[in-house]
Amino acid sequence: MTTTHEEFESIAALDAIGAATADESATLRAHMETCAGCARVRDEYAEAATLLARQLDPVAPPAGVRDRIVSNTTDEETTDEGEDNVVDASSHFNWWLATAATLFLALWGWRELAIRAAKVRIHDQTPRSVN
Repeated sequence: MTTTHEEFESIAALDAIGAATADESATLRAHMETCAGCARVRDEYAEAATLLARQLDPVAPPAGVRDRIVSNTTDEETTDEGEDNVVDASSHFNWWLATAATLFLALWGWRELAIRAAKVRIHDQTPRSVN
């Protein structure tokens, strides 16, 4: 099955935020070796994700989460009935997902800035021909 440029651009968007599968990322990387247009689109998506990450306000954890964590680490491993002491994380999933996404985008942005700085250094060191 042949992948179109439109599909590669969709994969590039997913790849820029780390949501592409390993196979999709590998296929995209192979394609970008021969397609400057898709490589440029991938870079633009990465830059947009970086800019979005920088715009996000810090997310404060819900009230009482520290106390629950501390109390859960000091409790016994099982309850009186012998059941496992399991914390239902489903109610906090959105908070953890937002925190993980923010951290990922911040780290990705840091990496992108380092790459841009390296490109500028390389460009500045490249000899220019005098006409």
